[in-house]
Amino acid sequence: MKKYQVIMAGICSLMLVFGLALTGCDTGGGDKGGGGILGNVTKPTDGGTNEAITSSAPTAPTGVTATRVSATEVSVTWNRVSGARSYEVYQSYDGSDSSYALDGYPTIENRLSSNSWGYFKVKAFNETGGSAFSTSSSYVGPPSSGGNSGGSAPATPTGVTAMALSSTSVSVSWNSVSGATHYTTYYQEVTTSVSSESTPTDSTPYTEGMDTSTTITDLKTSTLYIFWVRASNTYGSSNYSRGIFIQTEAASGSSASIPAVPIGVTVSRSGSTALVTWNSVSGATSYEIYYAFQASGPYYLDGIASTNSFTSINWDAEEAGYFKVKAVNAAGPSDYSAYAFMGASLSASSGYGTIKVKNDSSSWTLEVITIENYMTGSVIINDWNGLTPGYTNTYPTIPAGASYDITVKDNAGDVYSVSNLSVPANQVVTLVYNGYSLRASN
Repeated sequence: MKKYQVIMAGICSLMLVFGLALTGCDTGGGDKGGGGILGNVTKPTDGGTNEAITSSAPTAPTGVTATRVSATEVSVTWNRVSGARSYEVYQSYDGSDSSYALDGYPTIENRLSSNSWGYFKVKAFNETGGSAFSTSSSYVGPPSSGGNSGGSAPATPTGVTAMALSSTSVSVSWNSVSGATHYTTYYQEVTTSVSSESTPTDSTPYTEGMDTSTTITDLKTSTLYIFWVRASNTYGSSNYSRGIFIQTEAASGSSASIPAVPIGVTVSRSGSTALVTWNSVSGATSYEIYYAFQASGPYYLDGIASTNSFTSINWDAEEAGYFKVKAVNAAGPSDYSAYAFMGASLSASSGYGTIKVKNDSSSWTLEVITIENYMTGSVIINDWNGLTPGYTNTYPTIPAGASYDITVKDNAGDVYSVSNLSVPANQVVTLVYNGYSLRASN
């Protein structure tokens, strides 16, 4: 349309020089006003009436998705933008903001076929102007020698860690993923309760690159953020990694003090979810909720809450868990709370029993706990996480109807065991270590 208007303007000007009139040319007279060749432009609607020019530029497109169709074609699609009249698709090989170049004008309103590869972004246009780049990009790698058949997207990144570098910057790193050609790191400020199982939205800020680490700057001071990583290659993108939380450091000179340790932690289970609650802590701006499969840990961050309750999700019926809570403010997090235990959710016909091992000694740590089938010798549990005095480890998925040998080794090197212990279905068998022996308490 822009090219057509320019050509018509030139033809009209030329015709006027020779005193000729051409249908479609505006000479500036009549009630159209103004001396311009095009006058006041309006866009006819389907009903034949005139529609005024849109008063503002369209918003940035969302939902940009690039998909390799063949070895020589990439399809780029996006969500339609209200008020947009046209779009432009841009491409970059490294994903940096300054490297995007115009790749083409869509022949269909929200789709473009391209023979390029790399990162793709989109802008929307109307009579008033153009939008900013789309809020996210989409990546497609170069074609393989055999086209796009037989390949697959890379696995989900693991080992994601985050470290606050300053009051406004955070470093994020992860393990390399086989077959990945680039990675996208997403992040957002945590303002409400959010689980590490959540995923970013289309408007979530991001960085892209080929390294397995990135530094994100210009963040807010003393603010909690969540980060995800996604791996991509020619054939598509992985799932999002588990969300990782980190809080930027307090500004220099901050007078805030670390909040007290939360107390009154409780947990109630309903199927695959668990509701964790605790007493509010004065001065806390948020809370971190952690879970573990043994009382002694290791504990993993499950999510963030802005109030004194949190719902943990995706628990299998045979899984039991332990929960601890930290209170957080600008000065940092408190120490862990005492743990709250959540039992497994097993039906009467599940065929599982539970073994608990309690460390009732005053000073000795159990370094290894082993549970073996008494008849076959197969190892069911081999726990090296350590069990400190006063804590109990729970193993809820012990096949019922069999007998087991339970062996523990403390940090003095002494070994104690209970042999041929029967584990009934849907019952709990507890063993107590007191520093010089191991015995069944029921």
